[in-house]
Amino acid sequence: TVPFALLAREDPPPSAQVRPVFSGFSLASLLRPFATRDFSLAWSYRFLVVTGYSLVAFYLLFYIADAIGFARLFPGRTAEAGHSLVTAIAVVGVVAVSAVVAVNGSRVTRRKPLGVTGAVLLTIAAAVMAATPDWTLVLIAFALYGLGQGCYGAVDIALMTDVLPSAQDRGKDLGLINLAVTLPQAIAPLIALVLLERLDLGLRSLFVAAALCFLGAALAVAAIRRVR
Repeated sequence: TVPFALLAREDPPPSAQVRPVFSGFSLASLLRPFATRDFSLAWSYRFLVVTGYSLVAFYLLFYIADAIGFARLFPGRTAEAGHSLVTAIAVVGVVAVSAVVAVNGSRVTRRKPLGVTGAVLLTIAAAVMAATPDWTLVLIAFALYGLGQGCYGAVDIALMTDVLPSAQDRGKDLGLINLAVTLPQAIAPLIALVLLERLDLGLRSLFVAAALCFLGAALAVAAIRRVR
């Protein structure tokens, strides 16, 4: 970030638009964007997707080691090797979608279909992982998972900026949107604590929870009106 801060040029705003620090700040003004329907839906979309991501990422190694029993299926190989394999498969999907979108960037004028498709693919992938210990199906699920991640990443930032309520408060509102990335990383372990310790449901329940998060995200992004 240091080269960016030192070298990037930014024209100062007109003096008439400069406001004193904390001018007009209040809790109500901070949360005002959530009164806008599309902003709330887009925020929920990002929050639910990242919550699902966190549940999968944080507990994937334990899932491969314990729920699948990777070492029993492949004697002499560790669960870490299985983790590396499924991660690599997912990365291929992410790169593939990103490359297609990048090459056809100017022609991609509809963001909602990509957002919905990504969330649906993530839902299917997490549901498959929750439903079966079959290693082949898990690999297929992670191929879908990577494609879903690629679809989400291709439209995420553009979709978020499209729903900002006003240009005047866009910096503050983007900060609120970024909370939808940081909060899930704190919430995912709490979900795991409830499911694994309090309810004793097993590791697969985390992937059921992730699938429900992704499904909710699909419904949220489909309901946004301002973005095509």
